[in-house]
Amino acid sequence: GQPASLITVWSQYVAARLAAMALTMFDADANLRSAVAFGRILHRLDRRHRDRGCRNIGLAFPEWDQATVRRVNRVSFEHFVQLVVEICHTPRLLHIDSWPDHVRLVNLGPAIELLNARKPAILLTGHVGNWEVLGYVLTVLGYSVDAIARPIDNPRINDWLTRIRQRRGMRIITKWNATNRMVAVLERGGALAFIADQNAGDKGLFVPFFGRLASPYKPIGLLAMTRHV
Repeated sequence: GQPASLITVWSQYVAARLAAMALTMFDADANLRSAVAFGRILHRLDRRHRDRGCRNIGLAFPEWDQATVRRVNRVSFEHFVQLVVEICHTPRLLHIDSWPDHVRLVNLGPAIELLNARKPAILLTGHVGNWEVLGYVLTVLGYSVDAIARPIDNPRINDWLTRIRQRRGMRIITKWNATNRMVAVLERGGALAFIADQNAGDKGLFVPFFGRLASPYKPIGLLAMTRHV
């Protein structure tokens, strides 16, 4: 599509910063409760994404009835808005002494073992839970992590989010022309993190996923094979 105008870029950025500032003036738990209500409103208004979500959930879980599909779809909207709220509160609330009060880590034992070994490692997750907070907490705990991220279309918002992500030491590698940096991370014994559930289209490798073919990106597997991680 056409690049956004300078006015659009700045207006979106200012609106986002003002909204974040307003959110952080209130208690995080209260904001999370409000986020659920806002997510339900968004679910009612955003017909395009609501219909797409129901269609994809129905394809993934054909045994579910329509009521269950609609409920899970609604909850996913609520969760997404809560995730945005959590990101806004992250820099203020998550520190080395406070993170256990706000975050529950589940099934991370094998990943922590790899990180403690200080050997080349590729960490994979999907858009589940709060992937943003996950990376932030790992760096709060002192682990060195480089994460692959697609830039947000609005460059001002992208720079702002990148500063939040990198505040505790995580380094962000954009997906474009990232091969040399990814290889360098593994060669120095670092950890490379991917959100691995994005659609690679014709450039990916089609594999079965929930009974259908999906196209994940090839570089993750290729790096694992060639760098012996």
